[in-house]
Amino acid sequence: MNKRIILIIVGGVTFLVALLLTLLLTASTARAQHLHGTYTGKLSVGFQKLTLVLNVAADGSTTLESPDQTDQKIPAVTDFLSADSVAVSVPALQASYRARLVGNELQGQFMQGGMSLPLTLKAGAMQRRRPQTPVAPFPYKTEEVTFTNAQDGATLAGTLSLPAQGESERGLVLLMVTGSGQQNRDEELMGHKPFAVIADYLARHGIATLRYDDRATAASTGGDVANATSEDFARDAEAGIRFLRQTGRFKTVGILGHSEGAGHGRRRDGGAGPSATAGFRSAVVAVLLFLSPR
Repeated sequence: MNKRIILIIVGGVTFLVALLLTLLLTASTARAQHLHGTYTGKLSVGFQKLTLVLNVAADGSTTLESPDQTDQKIPAVTDFLSADSVAVSVPALQASYRARLVGNELQGQFMQGGMSLPLTLKAGAMQRRRPQTPVAPFPYKTEEVTFTNAQDGATLAGTLSLPAQGESERGLVLLMVTGSGQQNRDEELMGHKPFAVIADYLARHGIATLRYDDRATAASTGGDVANATSEDFARDAEAGIRFLRQTGRFKTVGILGHSEGAGHGRRRDGGAGPSATAGFRSAVVAVLLFLSPR
């Protein structure tokens, strides 16, 4: 009888211990979920301070951002995650970060290339200040338009910004052409929108513009990108020039190009030699400005 009672008691204790462990692990996991969110801080590297952002998703996955260098999220590996601690590795950077949650801060060490540097990240996303970015309402009209480069099967979508004066008073319109690499109509990079800023300024000063998403980017569709050459992208710009002339709304059509986009304008100006397209030479009446290092 005594032996049976002992076995029952032992069995009950085993069950209770297992139950308690399960509850503790569940509670720990629930509390760990509270660590998810975005943490931002500055890494001091000599005289330089580099902004770093750690994103911890609800499922425990993580990414790292270095917004001073790129607007891309860098995949990370979650090595450890608990209610108050996190450890991640970033293979692409051969770096790692180990930290403990203290209040609303992650306090830990960032390790890369044999160096170990203190890094504190505060809860909350980085607030990018871009006071130059235009904000509605605008003292001019905008129209969403599309035009087609039939030869390459590309449909380009863009924004036509029109000064406040009447149709008959509109003289010049500029086609805004981005530099190399696929970009949207604002030539957006790391929160900056230079083409939107320039178009806003010009519209406020009586000059119309058309800026468009590069082929197969944002709202633009079609057109080969992987095998495209500068000549192919020049045909997209030529289609934009043709569209503006066919509207009959402007006396003069010009190009405002950045980097490679400026090269498209030089084609019209004969700068590209025999490769310049006849369409450009005949279509563009004026080239106002090139934003190019050359």
